[in-house]
Amino acid sequence: MRPTSPPAHFPHLYGQSGPTVACWGNNRNSQLGDNTTTNRSLPVAVSGLSGVPNITAGSYHTCA
Repeated sequence: MRPTSPPAHFPHLYGQSGPTVACWGNNRNSQLGDNTTTNRSLPVAVSGLSGVPNITAGSYHTCA
């Protein structure tokens, strides 16, 4: 996972290339997919996903 530019704050747009999915932001309900409830200011890899055609952002979190 290599961000094209590190997020300065969230929500933030991010360019991701390759087959991985990364998320960051508010994680109160474990919505980032990293099996924690720790808020993330930098992208963390989401494991267990393949063939993801679309990614979306929430009010307080983003995935790419």
